[in-house]
Amino acid sequence: MADFCNKCTVEMFGENADPDIDVYQIFKDIKPGNYAHIGLCEGCGMDSIGNDGDGKLIYHTVFNEEWFDYRTEYHFNRQEIK
Repeated sequence: MADFCNKCTVEMFGENADPDIDVYQIFKDIKPGNYAHIGLCEGCGMDSIGNDGDGKLIYHTVFNEEWFDYRTEYHFNRQEIK
């Protein structure tokens, strides 16, 4: 069964659907400067989230080696990556 993060769940199933991978809940348990492997979001390819040390939720995808701000930066989806 495919799993989806918070943003992909909203994009694919609407505002009332519950995410399979609740990144905000997982983030609460990540200490500053650390990260956690979260499985794989089948929508965007996210595989890890982290706390950048300043309390910012960052994420990593299997498509890119960089980390991005989950709350404010562009959220990749598979179709838009060339």
